[in-house]
Amino acid sequence: MRIWWLLWVVLLGVACAPDPLRVEAEAVMGGVEVQASAPLERVELLDDGGYMVAARTLAQPDPMVMLLLPWEPGRHYVLRATARGRVATAGLETPALGRVRVGLAAPLGQTQRPVVDGDQVPVTLLAGESVEAALLLTAVEPGPVRVRWGGAVEEVLLQVPGERVTVVRTLTGEAPVQVAVEAMDEALRFTEHPRMRPAEEARRLLRVVAVHLPADATGRPDLARPADRVSLPSAWWGVLLRTLRLGYRPRDEQAPWTWQAVVLENRGDTPLNVAVSARVVDAEGKPAVAFRSRVREADTASGAVTVLLRIPPNDRVRATLPFFVERAVVLEGGYRRLIEVTPLGSTVPLHRVDRPLYLGRGSPWASLGFGMALLASLGGLVLLVWRGPRWLRALNTAELMTIALFGSLTFVVAAAARLLGYGIASVLGPFSPLVTGLIDDAFRTCLLAALVVLVPRVGVGAFASLVGYLMRGLALGSFHPADLLYFGSVVCFLEGCLWLAGLTRHERWLDEGRVARWVRMSLGFGVANALSVAAGLVVTVVLYRLFLADWYVAMMLLLPGFLYVVAGCWLAVRFAESLRKVTS
Repeated sequence: MRIWWLLWVVLLGVACAPDPLRVEAEAVMGGVEVQASAPLERVELLDDGGYMVAARTLAQPDPMVMLLLPWEPGRHYVLRATARGRVATAGLETPALGRVRVGLAAPLGQTQRPVVDGDQVPVTLLAGESVEAALLLTAVEPGPVRVRWGGAVEEVLLQVPGERVTVVRTLTGEAPVQVAVEAMDEALRFTEHPRMRPAEEARRLLRVVAVHLPADATGRPDLARPADRVSLPSAWWGVLLRTLRLGYRPRDEQAPWTWQAVVLENRGDTPLNVAVSARVVDAEGKPAVAFRSRVREADTASGAVTVLLRIPPNDRVRATLPFFVERAVVLEGGYRRLIEVTPLGSTVPLHRVDRPLYLGRGSPWASLGFGMALLASLGGLVLLVWRGPRWLRALNTAELMTIALFGSLTFVVAAAARLLGYGIASVLGPFSPLVTGLIDDAFRTCLLAALVVLVPRVGVGAFASLVGYLMRGLALGSFHPADLLYFGSVVCFLEGCLWLAGLTRHERWLDEGRVARWVRMSLGFGVANALSVAAGLVVTVVLYRLFLADWYVAMMLLLPGFLYVVAGCWLAVRFAESLRKVTS
């Protein structure tokens, strides 16, 4: 019985044992390329005597490691790799160098690979396209070299050790190409085997994941700005700054206005080198000169900005391109951004991405509205400080207690709407005020309207708003400049509209009919709330750099700004009548 248990434990241990670590090493130009079956943590290279020649410890384990060192030709090395406690070794025989070292980059611009005598080199071509390939010759010993590439023969002279010469040829078709490199009494021969790859397969292996504009210099999307849009300051604002010399600073023409990022994914098993270019065209498809690069006086016919990018196998890489705008000549309107991804060595883009671009300037209406909101806020705060003591002396203790009570109730309603709005905003987003406004605007207006019916005096609305503002600041931490700016405008608009509607000038309107009182309260509170909402929107647009559609602004002013208040005033008519009967 014990033997069976022992066999069971042994079988379980063998079944749960990790796979053995497999490692391969290849001598390449400049070092040793290591590939393993698991991510490696450390790689060591030992000579015949067991002495360490080179070592590398990786901060991030990787199954592919490049060990940089000037290895000696014709020698035997031992590679030792470590991965999660497992150790594997592999022998490495470095090739003997002749009079010249030969490397092949096919297509031109892709990864260079060393070739030796008798190699069979596969070369991938896009179907129906010719590419350029480069033969890189590095002198080990000086002397003449003859290159026989297909039917062409070229002779070069390598004068000093280490000198490099590149021979370029165009590859077409699927027939194998014989290449011979002859250096005095030595000859290196290999064969290129072109393989046609359909364009659809190439697009599947190299994919455009995303395009972001604007972005920062590292390629991360700038979430604080609207996508596919460039917003420049108003022309009059620049003129004003230059005239008054208030913070005006000329912008460097060679500095990009922003950046755009192109995220590429390589699904293949070999690294790819690509060129990513981006240009802007107008509605007619002509190059928009206002977006061309200013760096090093670049003046291309298309105005394209190009970057080179290397994409490791089975990985994603982000290309970051500068985006230039010449403010003096650019025109507002719609444009198109054309982005092309071309493998190096190819003449035909593998991907063409078309993205919209809208360029606009700061709205003079927003600037005017912000200025008026500032004046209204300043006027409301000055009015409260200047006339507030006189209004307080005109009110008795019972009226002050009533104002404090209703002001506290408005805070409770506003706080409930704010807490409820956090959950609703996660579902409705910017449309949450359509729901929370039923509580915040309608019921708060109902309370304020009932208060004005009970105490129809100048300053009642200001004091009730002050109580709510102070309680909101103490409970929710809303003491900041933007909130103070909004409070000042509320005091100005509310006191002004209530006085113009006759709600605080006299008490004769209390004896009018129910509909007349409802209309009077709707005009006073509705116009005041609509102006306050408009001031809040324009302050948000200017201070927080938001961009709101015209229809959204109209919807906010019409529904939560006015109609919800009108509904609250209708509720306040009956509610205020019952309160007057109780107090009388």
